[in-house]
Amino acid sequence: MEVNEIKDKLAPTLPAEGPPLPKAMGVRWPWKGEGKAPKIIEKGIKIFTGPTVSTPFGRIKLPDAELPPLKLPKIDEQGRKALGHAVGSDLTVVLDFIPYVGDIISDNIQMMHHEQIRQLLGARYNKFVEYEKVHPSAIALLRTYIEE
Repeated sequence: MEVNEIKDKLAPTLPAEGPPLPKAMGVRWPWKGEGKAPKIIEKGIKIFTGPTVSTPFGRIKLPDAELPPLKLPKIDEQGRKALGHAVGSDLTVVLDFIPYVGDIISDNIQMMHHEQIRQLLGARYNKFVEYEKVHPSAIALLRTYIEE
């Protein structure tokens, strides 16, 4: 059977917008209407409402668990170049899997990327180094721009 024959046989059985989804869950197809991303960026995400706990000292209302609104960083041209070097620095971890020489190659490439980041960031480099102690380079660079 050819591919076109299979398509012709299956075409009448498949709905045009895809398989039906349960309406109770509120799931919509991505191409229908606006997504949820803009609302999350503006409002934040409420994970759950904090419960009220009874204690011998009275009732205590615990705070709601929520994520704050996302603040997208404004990155200039030098920041974009530095972000590319930060991603390259993070990807050098893959080279560590090469036996014997992978670690040496990875460290040298990572040092070259960090030198370029230092030159591109200038005064922001100290803040970047502070964040990089905890986070990967790309996330640390984004956090330096979010702080401003």
